[in-house]
Amino acid sequence: MIDHRSQADDQRDHRKVLVQDGLMTIREAVAFLRLGRSTLYGLMERGDLPYACIGARRLIPRRALVDLAASHLRGTLPVPAAGTGPIGGRGG
Repeated sequence: MIDHRSQADDQRDHRKVLVQDGLMTIREAVAFLRLGRSTLYGLMERGDLPYACIGARRLIPRRALVDLAASHLRGTLPVPAAGTGPIGGRGG
């Protein structure tokens, strides 16, 4: 079967997924990442951090902030044992 979905449809779906966890203000994003405002604006201007303009405000998808932070983790990360941790487990 041929998939007739366009690239625009795929991008629109990705955008919906990206914002489903909510949007954060610049102030909230700065606090979340513990970065300076100029660093955050630089990430947006370079295209490294997606954002939405709604009215005069720039709002950043929370998931994009989490993805950005995760992409900069270094070192070996421990893998949680099956049945523990935040995904489907009893940990918490």
